[in-house]
Amino acid sequence: MTEVVSENLRLLREITPRLPPLNYSDLVQQREVGCDLLQAEKGTLLVWGIWKQKDIAICRAFASAGTVMTRHTHSQEREWIMVTEGKVEVVFDDGSSQEAGKYSSVVIEPGIPHTVHYAGDTWTYAVTMPADPGFPDAH
Repeated sequence: MTEVVSENLRLLREITPRLPPLNYSDLVQQREVGCDLLQAEKGTLLVWGIWKQKDIAICRAFASAGTVMTRHTHSQEREWIMVTEGKVEVVFDDGSSQEAGKYSSVVIEPGIPHTVHYAGDTWTYAVTMPADPGFPDAH
């Protein structure tokens, strides 16, 4: 698993500089084209579905600075959040937390309630295996 994570992070480092820069107003305009607005306790969380089939779901997300994603649990799915810009902190019910900055990631095991906090404007990729029914469909 460590080799796969390392290779995926290497690919993210390679791909991210080639992605076109977007500002917030561009993101809001793109929301009408294949983008979903997820419920958040605070802030804005926009999500683009990239791939979704029975065994895996992948999405790209943008969270505005200070966004707090609503507490949730993936009953059967392992979630992997990879940060390409900004910073996330995943807070668990027992008070512990994990942080991930640019080109790092957090893995959340199935059945663990968590809340995601976004410190600044943050771009991430999120993967669930098997696919989480709540993840957006690929467009």
